[in-house]
Amino acid sequence: MLDFEYNLHIGYNIIMKYILSIFAILISLMHVPDTYCATRYAQVMDETYLYRSSSTEHSATNIVCIMERSYFCTILVDYDANLFKVSYAGFEGYAKKADLKEVTTHPKVATPLGITIDVNLSCFLRSSPVVASDNILCKVYENAPNVVFVARAYGDVAMDMYGPVWYLVSYGNATGYIYSGYTKGLGPIMPSSEKVSYLEPIIDDRILPLPATYCIILLVIILLPMSVIFFFLYKPYKKHKLK
Repeated sequence: MLDFEYNLHIGYNIIMKYILSIFAILISLMHVPDTYCATRYAQVMDETYLYRSSSTEHSATNIVCIMERSYFCTILVDYDANLFKVSYAGFEGYAKKADLKEVTTHPKVATPLGITIDVNLSCFLRSSPVVASDNILCKVYENAPNVVFVARAYGDVAMDMYGPVWYLVSYGNATGYIYSGYTKGLGPIMPSSEKVSYLEPIIDDRILPLPATYCIILLVIILLPMSVIFFFLYKPYKKHKLK
C-alpha cells in the first residue's frame, strides 16, 4: 500500500509539472510581442496620393490629398503587397508602398506646418475638390484670416486657366478644400530636413502568436491522454489474498 501511495504521489507531481509547462508554452504562443504593437512610420520618398479607397482610382472623389515628398505618414495596416493603409495630416487612406520607406524613429514634424493661405476672392470651402451644390461647408471671404494649409489636392477645374489644383485647408472649426484660383498661390513647400534612419528588411524568424482557438484545441489534445493516465494512477487495485 505504501508503494502504491508513493508511486501515486510521484505520478501526480510529474503530471502537474507537465500540465503547467504546457500552459506556459501556450501562454507564450498567445502573447503578442511588443514590436508587433509599436506604431510604424514611413517617409514619403516620392510625391504620391492619399487615396480614399484601395482602388487607387485617379479621380477627384477618390484622392484625399497629395502626400508631400520628404514628409511622413503613420502606417496603420499592411493592407496588401502594394498598399499601406496610412494616416497623413489627420486623414486616413491608402498609399502605394513603392512611394514610401519605413523609418525606425518617431518623426517630430510629420507634415508641413505654419503655412497660411491668402484668399483674394471670396469662395466656398468644400468637402471635396469638386464644384457641386451639395459639398459646401461654409463661405471663405476675401482676405479671411487663419486659413491654414494642410495639403495640396487635385480636382475639378473651377476657373479657366487656373488648372486642377486645390488646397486642403483648416478654417475655423472646419477642414475642407478651396480652389487655388481664388488664392494668391502657395509658393514652394520646403522639404523636411528631419534626419531619420530607415528600417532595413530582415527575415523575422520569431514565432508568431497562435490564435486562441488553436491554442485551446492543442491544449485539449495534449491534456486528454494525460487525464486518462491520471485516472489509472488513481484507480484502486484489488488485493489478492494468498492461498
